[in-house]
Amino acid sequence: MEISSVKKGLSFDELVDEIVYGFRVIRNQLWMEKSKDKWVPVCRQVPIISKKYKHIETCKRFYEISWREHDELKSVIVPALQISRRNDLTLLADDDLAVTDVNSKELVKYFDRYIDEYELNEGFMTSRIGLVKGHLIHPNVPDDIKIQPDKEGAQQIMDAFVERGTVESWVSEVFAKVRDVPDNVFYILSSFASVLVPLLDVESFIVDYSGRGGKGKSTLMKVATTVWGTLSLIGTWADNLVQVERKSEFLNSYPIMLDDTKNSRSANAANFEKLIYFFVTGQTKGRGTIKGFQANSNWKTVLLSNGESSLLDYTESGGTARRVVVLTGMPMDENTPTDLLYKAMRENYGVIGRVFVEKLKKMNGDELAQIETMFTSKKEKLYKYNVTDDFIAKTLASHYAVVYTAGVLVNEFFDLELDLDFIDELYKLNIQNTTIDKYKQKLIKFLEKIDGNRNLVWYNIQPAQYHAIYHKEMICLVVAAVDEALGKEADEIKNYWKDKGWLIPTEKGDLSKQVKKNGHNSRVLILNPDNVKEWGFDFTYDPEQYK
Repeated sequence: MEISSVKKGLSFDELVDEIVYGFRVIRNQLWMEKSKDKWVPVCRQVPIISKKYKHIETCKRFYEISWREHDELKSVIVPALQISRRNDLTLLADDDLAVTDVNSKELVKYFDRYIDEYELNEGFMTSRIGLVKGHLIHPNVPDDIKIQPDKEGAQQIMDAFVERGTVESWVSEVFAKVRDVPDNVFYILSSFASVLVPLLDVESFIVDYSGRGGKGKSTLMKVATTVWGTLSLIGTWADNLVQVERKSEFLNSYPIMLDDTKNSRSANAANFEKLIYFFVTGQTKGRGTIKGFQANSNWKTVLLSNGESSLLDYTESGGTARRVVVLTGMPMDENTPTDLLYKAMRENYGVIGRVFVEKLKKMNGDELAQIETMFTSKKEKLYKYNVTDDFIAKTLASHYAVVYTAGVLVNEFFDLELDLDFIDELYKLNIQNTTIDKYKQKLIKFLEKIDGNRNLVWYNIQPAQYHAIYHKEMICLVVAAVDEALGKEADEIKNYWKDKGWLIPTEKGDLSKQVKKNGHNSRVLILNPDNVKEWGFDFTYDPEQYK
């Protein structure tokens, strides 16, 4: 017997007796030549490699293994490593392939020869959806790229991308019932905008709808979810960081939904700041394995959330302000027909999001460039509403601009005739809201601390511990004390204070300078006296003069 030359791949309708060198199909089972003219059964099924795949992100090789089990055709896509090692191959027993410790060695040999002898059709695959290597992938949009989830729970998420109804019925029966409130429209457009975030290279952000309970926030989230599929896409604030990370990694460019079900947000508030930073950073946490470090995955998308209190109320860091778009109020009133709305949501979901992606994918390079130009123009227009060089407002302008861009496309694709001028008003309201200026609050809090304990201010006699120095009728904050109070964001926050004009820089533009008091040098930040007075502080009082 001679080894065969390379042959075209087989289908089950084309099975031949001698399937590969040393293996035959006998009575619909796989047999192996034990010795000359002596054949023994290896597997009660005849598995074939029906296709090979290349992962578009990792470039690793995968194979599709197919077999018949009681007239049912089964197939599974596995890494090349899994069919090259006995212990890994036996894991396919869970998929009903008849592989055991007894026959795994022979099957490894069989698959190796199969790959060598057959010219397999090659395809491409990915383990997640969204924008991957320039391909916008949606579970229900035909593509040359196969979606093969590789983590627990990812398949369940993908299964939620199902469809019912039509674009027209979703618009008339679902969207029409909530579109009269501008904040509602912004929230739903943010769901569409998620797929534009990576296309326009905007960092991930959060849209948070807060207000009193029982006013329709959870219902509105469900409406936003029906853009893409069923309500099983919605998670809660009780989800831990690993759950949110895995969901973000798989959804990639599609929105994350976290509902404040049963006040889960209050119960999990300790993790909010950490969750916001890791989500907006858009990268999985690096983890070590016995084989080395696990590769990180990235994402760019939108997280939709809700709660009775604003998400910013649970965080201390000023950096969260530029990562969260704040919406407040009542999405629905007593006159909103929620029974009819819920009935409509049960009958309409998933279609409009899929069509939105299809229309995006059909756009040529010039049309995509026009979208980017529109986004940039809107971002610059929004930022002009800000009277100071405020990078929080600048970052928020990008978030509002990408939602505006989604609105323009939704109008164009589905003839909704939405008046999008309200987005400018929402932006202006947000940047005027003092709750977003966490960095200012940090400075006020520091001043309140030294104002309440004047022993922390060095006037004439040097205290044992001091956080500020009164120098030339100005209050100067000790850099070391400020850095300790601000933590890892210290440099960012101090630069923000400088940009706002609250600090007096050196002639060279440096943030801090050395001041000499009683022969001792200290590096300090000099506060603008006008701002100190404006905020209601007066540090001219010297406790030493009363001793």
